Amino acid sequence: MNLSDFDFPLEAVREWSPAIAFDGRWLGIYPKLNAVVELNESGKQLWEAVRVSTSASEAVSLYCASTPCRAPYALADFAGAHDRWARMGLFSPPETFDPPTVCCSSQIDWDFRQVVRLGATSAEVRVFGKSVASALSDIFEDCLVYDRPSSWIELVQVSDRHWLLSGCNEGTRVLLGEGNAVGACVGLAIRLSAGNEHWKALFHAACVSKGDHTVLLHGESGAGKSTLAAALVAHGWQLVSEDISPLGAAGLIQPMPLAVSTKSGGWEALNEFFPSLSERCLHRLGRKWVRYLPFPEEFRAHDPCRPTHVVKVKYDAHSIAECVKLSPFEALNYFFDGRSYIDFEAENGSVAFSMFNEARSFAIQYGCTKEALSILDRYILGSAK
Repeated sequence: MNLSDFDFPLEAVREWSPAIAFDGRWLGIYPKLNAVVELNESGKQLWEAVRVSTSASEAVSLYCASTPCRAPYALADFAGAHDRWARMGLFSPPETFDPPTVCCSSQIDWDFRQVVRLGATSAEVRVFGKSVASALSDIFEDCLVYDRPSSWIELVQVSDRHWLLSGCNEGTRVLLGEGNAVGACVGLAIRLSAGNEHWKALFHAACVSKGDHTVLLHGESGAGKSTLAAALVAHGWQLVSEDISPLGAAGLIQPMPLAVSTKSGGWEALNEFFPSLSERCLHRLGRKWVRYLPFPEEFRAHDPCRPTHVVKVKYDAHSIAECVKLSPFEALNYFFDGRSYIDFEAENGSVAFSMFNEARSFAIQYGCTKEALSILDRYILGSAK
């Protein structure tokens, strides 16, 4: 076996985080790719060896030193792990590109230019492109302030489908489609709102609270998490955050005063509780029609909340309502299936992962909002086992 055939790009492995103990196993994380791999004890030692090495031969030597009982099998162990991790894309460096040239921002006639405060700091958000500017105006409706901003965000449309997003101390990203442009801009605003403290993670999830219960609702786009969050608010819950939930150092979700995104499939269910929804501006983002629903102060949580439950939601009009209890690892894995995500802001995910060990987790499927509310009443407010 020629070890030089197994060398790896350093720009990829240097982005790996140290292995983390979780739910009786080890996990290796590649935060920039939102990737996680389950490791046994030998795999953990290999992960750490590769992460700090400059070549395959050096990694094998470190592995032998840290795990002498596996030294006779070191080459086979390394080859097997290398093959598996390569198939998972863990040796793929973060994408780089040369963004297209646009005119100086001072020369742009912005369609939206407002100072937005979501947390500890405020940012001036500048948007060029009328469709996305209109959507962001509704999303940030309750977040506009007249502070002197401490950071900035610029989102510029450069073609029919392409956008450039940049921000204070951030690189430039190319985004495809209006929906991605809106989501990425909101995500960057939330990221910058932490100031110098930095969030530990950003979850692609909505969050609601009631009494001692705080529920993180997650699922793929269109699964119904925002509609369900709004319906829960109509039944006495408080909205903590919508679509993106930031986790602080103490393991608490920080409230975000953003409007709730409601898609056409959820309007009928929500109009009963929020008649003003039908009067909200209609936005077409790609193939989706969206209305944004702001909530008054009394419907919102104002203090950070510790999640007590993590619930994966799936709406299917033809399904039978069901609820399945998940292990911490099963719950975490749903965030890495390519349809949801955790954006790790810290060097490793230990704080984010500890939430899954502490919270109870379920996966629910339902055919109407009433069924979902009934399931949540039974398994969360009712504390069913």
